[in-house]
Amino acid sequence: MKLSFSKLLLTAFTAVSAWALALELRSMGNLTPLETRAHHMATSSLPHIFLSLRATQNALLSCDAALSEPTSLLQPTSSFNLITQHCNRVAANTLRWMPSHGHAHFVAALAAHQLGDTHGRAIHVENSQKNAPFEAWLAERRFALAMNQIDISDRDTPGLRADIITLLSTQSGAELLAAYYLRKPTSRSVLGSVAAGAVAEDRVRFLNQLWQKQAKT
Repeated sequence: MKLSFSKLLLTAFTAVSAWALALELRSMGNLTPLETRAHHMATSSLPHIFLSLRATQNALLSCDAALSEPTSLLQPTSSFNLITQHCNRVAANTLRWMPSHGHAHFVAALAAHQLGDTHGRAIHVENSQKNAPFEAWLAERRFALAMNQIDISDRDTPGLRADIITLLSTQSGAELLAAYYLRKPTSRSVLGSVAAGAVAEDRVRFLNQLWQKQAKT
């Protein structure tokens, strides 16, 4: 009897998961032009159940790209507003089931920024940093947001410094930091301060990237 009940439960869960995935894929990827797709994204209902991890991650990645520069700058205002509202709901729906999801908090921060909610943006950035402090790819996204979109007064925070330390420990992260150091003078104070206090290996990696990029200019 226990085995029969387990099989029944598994079958029901699989069916619900398949329905949720199909609903999300239909809402995210099958309509053009942009205005039609944006309207569909904004008005389609999100299921109030836990989506598969793959469907959730695909939705978050789509929203991350849509709300970030340069994509966000190329869309008509009306369409972009609809997409922002949809992505805000995608992030909220994810956090309802996974409150410690670092990427969902970051997408929520992007949506809050586009909606003019500076307090919500700061809270979600902080939560993303707390829940995913060592994911280098996400640290890169948070750093780019800080350098490109967040007000200068908000840049030098403990969370941002922690992200910079994470990025200094990877080759791609050091390349990104060196590029910003040379391209954005306003980033040099915090980058120089954190790099000066980093371990020798990470500091040398960053300096090597600076020298290489300067030599190419």
